[in-house]
Amino acid sequence: MKIIKSLILIILLLISCIIIFPLGHCEETNNEDTEMTYLTIQESIDVALEGDIVYVYGGVYYEDIIINKSLNLRGKILNSYKPVILGNITITANNVNIFNLTIQESAGINLKLVDYVNISGNKIKDCQVGISLQNVSYINIFENIIENNSEYGIYFLENENDHNTIFHNNFINNTVHASNGGQNNWFHPTLKEGNYWDDYKGLDENDDGIGDVSYTILGGNDTDQYPLMQPYDGEAVIDNEFTVNENAVLKMLVVGIILSAIFCLPIGLWWRKKYFR
Repeated sequence: MKIIKSLILIILLLISCIIIFPLGHCEETNNEDTEMTYLTIQESIDVALEGDIVYVYGGVYYEDIIINKSLNLRGKILNSYKPVILGNITITANNVNIFNLTIQESAGINLKLVDYVNISGNKIKDCQVGISLQNVSYINIFENIIENNSEYGIYFLENENDHNTIFHNNFINNTVHASNGGQNNWFHPTLKEGNYWDDYKGLDENDDGIGDVSYTILGGNDTDQYPLMQPYDGEAVIDNEFTVNENAVLKMLVVGIILSAIFCLPIGLWWRKKYFR
């Protein structure tokens, strides 16, 4: 009987902990590897290690960002809100991945003297230049919405750019959709699928979803040989996954148990004196 009553007391303590400290917790940015949370994206990047994953939760961020180390910057939907960055993103390191962010009303994403960068699943709008690249190689730009940019959607500076692949993007209402420099692929060479250009005038007489005539890219001799007839709507454009900061939950659980014990201990001692004499 004493064991049963003791178990009941423990269960009551745990229930009190959960009631006082619910298990929902989200901060603005979260480093998956260190399980720490930060108020700004830049702060999270500054303390990250090479190869870390930095999650940016839904909300509006007024800051310019410099990524000077190899890492993954991933947006996370929070309460139906996607992370929106009202500032520039400058990438100066190799092996960087940017996914599921909205970048707007800024100078966009800027890359210079870097290799092996992936930019995917983002919306880049209302910027001066959506994505600018200079002296870069092995850059993959895919499944982005690039729209309403006042100068260029994508702009390659100079001609020292090669082995870059741009495909499955939607270019909508940019002053100039793209300006090429160097030797780049404006389509996926294996899939044989390119990008959607809202000013494409070609036909699709065989109804395969690919334009029959190549889309000409401003500058250089490259073309999108497989322009899409309809906007690309692949699954990777929006990531609805939501994660909880497990480290913060664990801390809250421990603190909750301690506080519950402090508040419930007098009641437990009184209960013990009354029923266990």
